Amino acid sequence: MAVPELVEELFDERGLKLSQWRNSGRAEVVKDGVHRTVYRLQLDAGGFYLKHYKATRFPRRLQNLLRPCRASLEWTAARRIAGLGIPTFEPVAVGYCRPGLVVGDNYLVTREIPNAIPLDDFVLASLGNRSAPSVVRDSIAIELGDLVARLHAGRIVHSDLHAGNILVRIGANGHARLWLIDLHPVRQGSRLSVGSIEHNLSLLNHFFAGMATPSDRLRFFRSYMRTLESVSSTTPLAGTTTTRRSMRALSRRFDAYCANAVWQGLRKADRKWITGNRRLI
Repeated sequence: MAVPELVEELFDERGLKLSQWRNSGRAEVVKDGVHRTVYRLQLDAGGFYLKHYKATRFPRRLQNLLRPCRASLEWTAARRIAGLGIPTFEPVAVGYCRPGLVVGDNYLVTREIPNAIPLDDFVLASLGNRSAPSVVRDSIAIELGDLVARLHAGRIVHSDLHAGNILVRIGANGHARLWLIDLHPVRQGSRLSVGSIEHNLSLLNHFFAGMATPSDRLRFFRSYMRTLESVSSTTPLAGTTTTRRSMRALSRRFDAYCANAVWQGLRKADRKWITGNRRLI
């Protein structure tokens, strides 16, 4: 499955041209692991990324029998996310191996977003040492609040929501543009509970807790609540209303939950250091 104009560029009679790209130096390994390898492709049609989801173990093959493979899930999620007005990557092709009745290794090809880098890398390099202009800090907080609010307004939770799964590009005027990536962990429901929103925001907050100032947090929550109220004709949060007073109360509740989650994480880490564990050793 691929967009028509890229079929000949990406496939031959044997499938994806991954072996050809590796042999010619057009495929560079960006990330490699037991379950997934990510390549950056430099092709005649431009820059692309290829995710190779591995299904060498029985549990992963069983998952592919019970539901679509991860490449297909991410293809569908990207189109759903884009339909909500949330910037994300453009999927251009899906490929998979089917040695029997069950899908094995599967592949997702996406178009590169030029000059965009992971948000966590940018924050550690620029915001952590306060070297970035204040307009950049303000823009990131506002755009991040808007992006997450649109996600939640669409009744979608990203269960791996962190700064590494968001790309950023800073314009000449200091304005930040953000893209949500790595979409196979997203799930959509009919309504979201306040507890689901709290937990999702705490995942994102975990990385920023040591660097975000009170002003950064205020800008984020104001942008989040403003977008949530304007995008949703009916609130996606189960059992809540969207009056100005209730939204302020929700904002304070979310902020308090995130702060408490950080302390719980620190206490959990302390207990690991005290008792010792195999990973620590």
